Amino acid sequence: MPVEPSLKKVLVLVNNHFSTRAAVTWAAHWATRTGDDVAFLHVIEPEGLLNIGMIQNVVQAEERAQAERLLDTFAPLCEKITGQAPLRLIREGPLKETVRDVVKQEEANLSMLVLAASHREKGPAPLIGYLSSRMGSRVQVPLVLVPGSLSAEQIDAII
Repeated sequence: MPVEPSLKKVLVLVNNHFSTRAAVTWAAHWATRTGDDVAFLHVIEPEGLLNIGMIQNVVQAEERAQAERLLDTFAPLCEKITGQAPLRLIREGPLKETVRDVVKQEEANLSMLVLAASHREKGPAPLIGYLSSRMGSRVQVPLVLVPGSLSAEQIDAII
């Protein structure tokens, strides 16, 4: 039985960590179940970017192209599950603040924020702590942490 569209989005943070696949799979299955859309968010962090005119423009263009390629790797997985291409959001800035800003801007349209979690990769722990403590009381969007070790079959069985 088809699900009526909900006009909500499942926002999933996409990065180059292996565990992202589990988060995308979870988000896509959830969206299929609820009629939500899936939106990918990738944040380009300013890690000492050069502030020298044309060089900075070249570096930014290359980072944006890499971000598009990264989203291109996960889009087919999402489309296979949902039947629709995910929305794509690429933002530049510090990770915590940028995710916070996107969530606050989109809050009324979000059903949840999905993050991958893995003890083998550096990166998500500080963001998870920030989102679940400081920001958590100010934002009305559920935060879902998906273990990166879950297989597609395990996610399908849970959802």
